[in-house]
Amino acid sequence: MQMAFGHALWSGDGSVRENEIRAELLGYDTRPYKLIFFCFGAGIAGISGMLFANAVFVSPTMFSLNYTAQILIWVIVGGLGSLMGPIIGCIILQVITAYLGKTGLIDPNAALGLILILFVLLMPRGLLPPLADVVDRILLRKTKAPKSLGTTVQGADNE
Repeated sequence: MQMAFGHALWSGDGSVRENEIRAELLGYDTRPYKLIFFCFGAGIAGISGMLFANAVFVSPTMFSLNYTAQILIWVIVGGLGSLMGPIIGCIILQVITAYLGKTGLIDPNAALGLILILFVLLMPRGLLPPLADVVDRILLRKTKAPKSLGTTVQGADNE
């Protein structure tokens, strides 16, 4: 983004999203940026709640602690900081819980608890960020041009 608003929000280490203190030290007033994005997120949540309430009957028992914990586990397994991470975590965990529920090998809630503990201890960044790092390393390795042995310096006499 070329505008100051986008620069303050998304420009690497100096952004409000990544490092609020550094953004303040660079001269950005972070309060309006945080307020704008809080309002933007609240608007998206309101629209999604409206669409959900139009689709199904909503009751207080629908959003139990179990359902809330399951959504948090999706985010932790997929990885924070991206949109695709929680989506991938949701797909993987729904497949696992559906399989465990159908076969009856183990209680799906116990399996989700075990998965949560393993990811918090062994992979705190989730699945997507380490996979993205591996893909970046592979792509960087492919884009580096091999050095040829017979190169000459431009402007030098080769007699």
